[in-house]
Amino acid sequence: MSRSLSLNCEELVLRIITTNRVWHDFQELLDPDDPIVKAQRDTKNRLQRKLLTEFPDRVSPVFDRAESETAGEDIYSLKLREPIQLPGDDRPYDHAAHVPHRLLKKWGLDLADNGAAPPA
Repeated sequence: MSRSLSLNCEELVLRIITTNRVWHDFQELLDPDDPIVKAQRDTKNRLQRKLLTEFPDRVSPVFDRAESETAGEDIYSLKLREPIQLPGDDRPYDHAAHVPHRLLKKWGLDLADNGAAPPA
């Protein structure tokens, strides 16, 4: 039986941030190739894709030079147009973690159209 996951923008951002934190914690505790680590990363990426496709008016990928230099590949921050205050957190969030450019391309998102392509 298939069940559709219907979440609003704030719920998606909360899940992305929470999953991202868990993924980073597991990376410190386990081997990066451990299936649990990969599953957390993949879950975060699926939620990010859902956020980008269902709420394009609330989020856009923005090239992050510092993260790209650290990662060795083009990395984008999913910038929220309006910061979101999450329950139990003192600070508002203005982005929903980072995603590699290769995934954005795989998802069919043309960054040149929205001015988010990395500088040459």
